[in-house]
Amino acid sequence: MSQPPRRTFSGSDEAALRTRRNITPTDNAGMIRISRRRFQNSSSDDSEDATALLESLALSSPSGSANADSASVLSPVTEPERDIMIEIPTNLHSETALQYLGLSPAAARDIMQAWTNLNSEDFADFCTFAKDYLENRGASIDTGDYRSDWKPVLRRIGASEKLIEAICQPGYDEVRLTKTALGWVKEAMEVRWEFLLQGEEASRQRARQIEGTNVPIQSFHAFTYQVGSGTSFDTIPTPAGETVLWKATTRIRAGNMWSNKLRQGEFDIQSLVSSPPTDFNGWSKAYYWTPEMQGAIFYMKYCRAINHHAGACLVRLSVPNHIIEKEPAYILRFPSEDFKKTVFFSRSGQSLKKKVDIVLQHRLLIGDTTKGNSDVFNKLSKWEEVGEQHLVKLPDGSRMTQYVFDDDVADEINKHCANKVHLVKENRPDEYLPPLSPARHY
Repeated sequence: MSQPPRRTFSGSDEAALRTRRNITPTDNAGMIRISRRRFQNSSSDDSEDATALLESLALSSPSGSANADSASVLSPVTEPERDIMIEIPTNLHSETALQYLGLSPAAARDIMQAWTNLNSEDFADFCTFAKDYLENRGASIDTGDYRSDWKPVLRRIGASEKLIEAICQPGYDEVRLTKTALGWVKEAMEVRWEFLLQGEEASRQRARQIEGTNVPIQSFHAFTYQVGSGTSFDTIPTPAGETVLWKATTRIRAGNMWSNKLRQGEFDIQSLVSSPPTDFNGWSKAYYWTPEMQGAIFYMKYCRAINHHAGACLVRLSVPNHIIEKEPAYILRFPSEDFKKTVFFSRSGQSLKKKVDIVLQHRLLIGDTTKGNSDVFNKLSKWEEVGEQHLVKLPDGSRMTQYVFDDDVADEINKHCANKVHLVKENRPDEYLPPLSPARHY
């Protein structure tokens, strides 16, 4: 049974966009051209409409004033970054959309054929279906040797040539080797799909405005930043009594730390949790952050091309030391026996119980980061074979440190750190990306 189409743009919104020439045709069938800000429903000017809207919300609120976080959006020291025109598929369930996610025309055609043959009761998430299809192909790469040529394997998996170039970009072997070839293809598909879904929701919101539905305007001012003094990374002081942790991610995932837009509502870092198997946990999810800003930047620069329009940013989290020091952390450094055992068994998807019990007794682990994906460690015959070649090295040759913690520590962070987290612009730690701000287009 044929699957129903899923339009990227809602009917009334698409008609209005075409009338105003906000979307234009392209040479690529099934694609349209639109500004990235408008696709995400963010302001395309200096937030004049956003200012008026927030002022009206403030006057209508019980307190008579806008909240502090909203006020920060209206600060005169914010200015827009350069907008760009992007090409977006008009149908989310299509070969064109699959190619946008980073797949070759042949792979997109095969997956679309399988999708259209699904029974009505088998409807699934389109991106998940596509990832599972690639997984079942069984093509991967299981070597941690940076000299291995991934391009033939990526082609067999079904990656497009542009995505292959992004994954194999020179100078980033330390990051690339933290996942398999298939792992990076799936990661690219996920973040690009999230970007498309964000645009779909933005279109629905605009359509509701056109149709007169009484709903709050929630828009994505994703490319505006707060201008600072130009202070370099190395001179930004750490707040007294706090430890600064960093993480590279997409703007969408970072924004999902708050339950509502404008960084309002419940704060929860769950959107940035890592799924097993990972360096120090083989069975359950855990949180991985680094105190080394340059390491997070290195990772972010690599992922930026892979993420395509979804982009990348840094999250800066200042954690009060009383949370970190509530219970002593356990240190896992190479070449200690506990480090080798923990990485070997965790990356192999095994429990640490009765193997490294002391690790299970700690909520916070601090240690070195490995670059071998799980396939690499599955090939090792014993934990003693974990070597220095498996460690992530930064461009200066130093090891990359990671802080790994469980849900208990995350709960403490959620309670105490909502006002201690910032989204940071690349290479400018004093330029904080502000909350996603409202904008009106009709």
